[in-house]
Amino acid sequence: AAASGDTEEARARICEAAFLASIMGVVGALLLGLCTPWVLNLVLAPDAPARAFAVPYLKIRALSFVPALFSTVGFAAFRGVMDTVTPLRVSLVSNLINLGMDPVLMFSFGMGISGAAAATVLAEVTAGAAYVVLLFRRKLMTASS
Repeated sequence: AAASGDTEEARARICEAAFLASIMGVVGALLLGLCTPWVLNLVLAPDAPARAFAVPYLKIRALSFVPALFSTVGFAAFRGVMDTVTPLRVSLVSNLINLGMDPVLMFSFGMGISGAAAATVLAEVTAGAAYVVLLFRRKLMTASS
């Protein structure tokens, strides 16, 4: 739609994707956050040593399910309108936040693996929020859509 110059159609598809991302994100976050042991059974043996680290990590990371999906929609939307610089900038800022906050939360605050998860959540929330703001500013998303 964007390539053919139909911005209204592109906006409609982006808004549909954002709506689906929010629904799927809430379902995924609830599933991962509330059923962490069951979800881990799909990939880890019940007596796996990694389980002690995976449970708290996934419970915290579940909070970033919706923002991570918004980031995916935003990334795809900007790539669809041939803007590759904006996703690069958002990714750079997000990764710098994650890089900086990992040691602070893990070691300075003594949170360990939970700190790593919290740093990633912070980075994902920042990226997801940045994409939503940028999509509204560029009129690729509107409240009415």
